[in-house]
Amino acid sequence: DDGSGGVVSDSVEIDIVDPSDPISNTPMSSLAIDVNISIEDGLRAMYLSQQSNGRWTHGSYAGRDAAVTGFTVWAFANSGHLPTNNNDDDIYAEFVQKGVDYILSNASTMTPPTPLTGTVAHLGATGADGDGNGRMINLTPIGGSHSNPEGYSAPIAAIGIMAAYSDAPNTIISSGAFTGESYFRVIQDAMDWIAYAQDDGTDYKRGGWMYAANGGADTSVDSWHYAAMEAFEAAFGGTVLEDVKLEAEFRINSSQSQGGIGDFGQFGYFTGANNWYDANATTAGGLSGLAMVTF
Repeated sequence: DDGSGGVVSDSVEIDIVDPSDPISNTPMSSLAIDVNISIEDGLRAMYLSQQSNGRWTHGSYAGRDAAVTGFTVWAFANSGHLPTNNNDDDIYAEFVQKGVDYILSNASTMTPPTPLTGTVAHLGATGADGDGNGRMINLTPIGGSHSNPEGYSAPIAAIGIMAAYSDAPNTIISSGAFTGESYFRVIQDAMDWIAYAQDDGTDYKRGGWMYAANGGADTSVDSWHYAAMEAFEAAFGGTVLEDVKLEAEFRINSSQSQGGIGDFGQFGYFTGANNWYDANATTAGGLSGLAMVTF
């Protein structure tokens, strides 16, 4: 009863598609329907597995939960389930926001170090501070080991947040340690941490990233930093420090094979000569770096 004598009811519309229907009677159309069903099943499974504090778990290493949460938020966003959606229209919107909140609840603020020496020498006089606010943010301050790889988790967590707020990067955060700030400002400072974490080595490691900040380089870890920086420019409208891109070119060159029949052009795990497995994943990662530095 709506209080005036009328009756209010919610309705649900269900479409039943017959295999002979024109929208599903070709192999490609039928495949599209199957794909969409699979996506919805996957999203439902992730919704059911979310923890009470908003995170999705890795299962073996708690230090990787921020990355898993970033991936999951990213997946929901790719299907149009954004935290900016109306909760009455999108049943997943509030849970995607919980995932974003979990990531930010574990973030740590840091003061950019003096850039002229040591592990940030490549940043010269500009330093790891793209917006000049004297702060950088590690979205997953969990140490730097194989089981707790901040080098993987931090950029993946950043990508998840950018995917969730790609349509509204200047949205103001309403709770937690960053209340009153925009998501853009937080991600800018996360990009500053990525700049700080870039390795300053003089060999193949120069310009790359590893499990820990300034801890070396491998193309697997590099690729997530490439993706985060490109997303910052393409989806958030930000600007990656030019010094970081220039150093990344050294790493990209070192990790690509410059010769050898059968492997020319492939990207290796550490160097171009180090093509573990079939090099398909590392080559894709290297190509994402080329896309980033030329964006």
